Amino acid sequence: MNLDIQTMLTALAVMLLGNGMISGFTWKNAKLERAVFGFWSMGQILFSVGMLLIALRGEISVFLSLIVGNLFLVGGQVAIQEGFAVYVGQKGLYRGMSLVNICLLLAGVIYAAYFEPSVNLRIVIYSAAASAMSLLSMITLQKKEGAKNAPEKMFIYLQALHIFLMLLRSGAALLQNEYASLLHPASIQAWIIMGLLSYYSCQSLCFFWLVARRLSMEVQRQAVTDPLTGLSNRRALDEALQQLGEKNGDGIGFLFIDVDNFKTMNDCYGHQAGDSFLIRLADEIKKNLRADDLAFRYAGDEMAVIIRKCNQENLLQAAERIRTKVNEIEIIWEGRSVKATISIGAALSTERNNMESLIKRADDALYEAKAAGRNMVRVGEAKRENKDGAE
Repeated sequence: MNLDIQTMLTALAVMLLGNGMISGFTWKNAKLERAVFGFWSMGQILFSVGMLLIALRGEISVFLSLIVGNLFLVGGQVAIQEGFAVYVGQKGLYRGMSLVNICLLLAGVIYAAYFEPSVNLRIVIYSAAASAMSLLSMITLQKKEGAKNAPEKMFIYLQALHIFLMLLRSGAALLQNEYASLLHPASIQAWIIMGLLSYYSCQSLCFFWLVARRLSMEVQRQAVTDPLTGLSNRRALDEALQQLGEKNGDGIGFLFIDVDNFKTMNDCYGHQAGDSFLIRLADEIKKNLRADDLAFRYAGDEMAVIIRKCNQENLLQAAERIRTKVNEIEIIWEGRSVKATISIGAALSTERNNMESLIKRADDALYEAKAAGRNMVRVGEAKRENKDGAE
């Protein structure tokens, strides 16, 4: 039976090593989420080595099997925690707590191995350290903004499962004495190992599910994002207008923004200078919008803005604010000052399913601003219909 327990642990170590190698290969070839794959691969390999050292207890030194083995196991969790921190966009989150946890584990295991030898105490110390890391991982995932998706929720449940298994081991250590040893031929150990096998297997599958979903979302984001300015693109604008057209009008404002004499800028200073100006223009537009407003690169040097829940006064204020701020933009390109003005066509709609008319009126207003001398805002007025339906 003892051989069977060791065989199960060895099989678990081999499975973890395989997961680590697959993750490592993915890390080498991945462009997106590279750091997450790297930490996950490191964690799986550390888990594998730690589990193998534990399985070889009695055949290798106490230092390797107990001290190094336990450090590798918890070190694997620290690596996973680092990966979660990168995933939620807070690199290094709780790193200090993780290091303190490792130091406490090291001191506790050395004490329970050499100064007051006790299998039960070692199990309780390791279980506490492992539970602490799982708890930190749960808290880290909770730091992600927005609602949790399915793989994120599953990861949280799996960390809770790991804490339960560690509490089960601690309980066995305190109540069953020597039968709590992971290598002891007792049924409780088979259940714990099966639980760990299920935990690590599900965790590996869940990780690839999590990253695959993240990559899919990133691809979708890139499909609706202009690579130069970082604004949403024409496709995203069409989708936003379609969604707004399906809702009751609540004062929807639309701006068409066009750079005056942009072709002349490109001819005089080069297209790279023009691109630099467009990037600054996009940044200035975003700075002068509210959180609910949306900015898009419509085509070439033309930008579009959707302003929600506004009246004509708010719309004009936003347009004039953007126009004034853009006038202050100055780019130094190859020692020369590059400046430009913008013309803006604005339109307001309070009706549902009237987005095409809204865009048409803003576009007409933009041409009016250009014809009137540029560097100004013009508003496209809605045409009213009489009772007979004629304009």
